[in-house]
Amino acid sequence: MRTFLNRRQGTSVLIITLLAFTLACNTPIGAAPTATETPMPSSTPTEVLPSATPTITLTVEPTATTAPEEPTSTPEPTSTFVPPVVPAPNAEYEGISFYRDNKLAATWSVEIIPADIPDTGVPEAWLVPSHYYFVLDGYPLASTLYKPQIYVFPVRNFEDYNTAGMEIIAQMQAFLKEPPTSVSGEIPFFPIFNAAQTMQTQIALLNFQNGSGVRFLTQYAQAAIPINSHEMFYTFQGITNDGQYYVSVIMPAAHASLPANPPANASEYPGGDPDAFANNFSNYIDDIELQLNNASLSSFTPDLEMLDVLVQSLTIRPQ
Repeated sequence: MRTFLNRRQGTSVLIITLLAFTLACNTPIGAAPTATETPMPSSTPTEVLPSATPTITLTVEPTATTAPEEPTSTPEPTSTFVPPVVPAPNAEYEGISFYRDNKLAATWSVEIIPADIPDTGVPEAWLVPSHYYFVLDGYPLASTLYKPQIYVFPVRNFEDYNTAGMEIIAQMQAFLKEPPTSVSGEIPFFPIFNAAQTMQTQIALLNFQNGSGVRFLTQYAQAAIPINSHEMFYTFQGITNDGQYYVSVIMPAAHASLPANPPANASEYPGGDPDAFANNFSNYIDDIELQLNNASLSSFTPDLEMLDVLVQSLTIRPQ
């Protein structure tokens, strides 16, 4: 079993990524698609000041042994790839399928999101090409900052459209080819938010039915905001074995040890002093990452193992 460590950046001021885009689908399918907006994380005027954190040993989730996949029209580059053993899918659309436990979602919906139109004054890196977009309904957590959602982006839709997207896809490919022994800075992530990845914990490599990626818990912010159950989420970022599709799973996640919501006023910050909290933010994040990393998967809402099964059940071969 391979392990790798999680380590935060130095004492430099965290550069806020001013990008907001979601990934892509090349050919519209079915009914005329409608656009949706990706919510932006909340912020306060206090800057995030990250610094080095203690190293945290994190494991790679094992893949259950089963028979290899049936050959497809697009050959997989790794003949030894073994997909995880999971329940049969109960959600499917045009060659994209997954299993969602009834405790996780009662129903689901899907849209084909059209590409953003260039030359509207929006920076190129903010432009989002067309993509498949799934939403889960009846999720265990309500009124969270993010919807429980799955994006599937055809990589070719970024070509000659959004160079920033292609760069992040390349970063993910490099990350998965040689998983780092430590994580410094942000883990590659789509869609890009107008905010920063303030923490990374519960990091593990996962395979899905025809690809692989990394799952972790994070929270995005533009300021020193306490980690809370309203804004924290589980994410899986991965790519199919043939390199043709990038998948981003974003699922709200809560833990009883965290405040339910971000601070509404100064008195709700730890210690009651936002400035002092910001000055100690790096140490605070160290403690939270260790605390959540040591928590059992079942202590989160929803159970992180249930989310892992959803991820591992994904098959992405659009027709």
